[in-house]
Amino acid sequence: MGRRKLTSFRVELSLQPTLYSVIFFSLLAIVLAFACGSIIFLFYHISPWIAYQTFFRGAFGSWYAFSETLKRTIPLLLVGEGLALAFRAQVLNIGAEGQILLGAVAATWVALFFRASLFSFTSHDVSAGILSWSRMGFDSCFL
Repeated sequence: MGRRKLTSFRVELSLQPTLYSVIFFSLLAIVLAFACGSIIFLFYHISPWIAYQTFFRGAFGSWYAFSETLKRTIPLLLVGEGLALAFRAQVLNIGAEGQILLGAVAATWVALFFRASLFSFTSHDVSAGILSWSRMGFDSCFL
């Protein structure tokens, strides 16, 4: 009998995940979220299929519903992008909710007290929101 040569394996640690692992774990997170939601729906004697169907119709069932979904999603995406940037720079940012509120207050103030054309109104409104968010972040930086 001859001796078998065992193939050795080498494990390398990498800080950069592969594309397949990112896709796999993203899909796994979505499936687990729907599964957990289904368990909660079943606990309340609600059909998960009907609940998710109603959920998606309410969010994407018409152009109006889709526009309302986008209207409510965009501020959250912008704050999430700011948080991701802060965490990437290894800076702790715990004021995201306050930034949303302060930006909304500043944009509402501009909308109520400034008379201007539609184009300049929109640019002033957005600028006021951005400046108030920046000011809040600047103030908390020195605290």
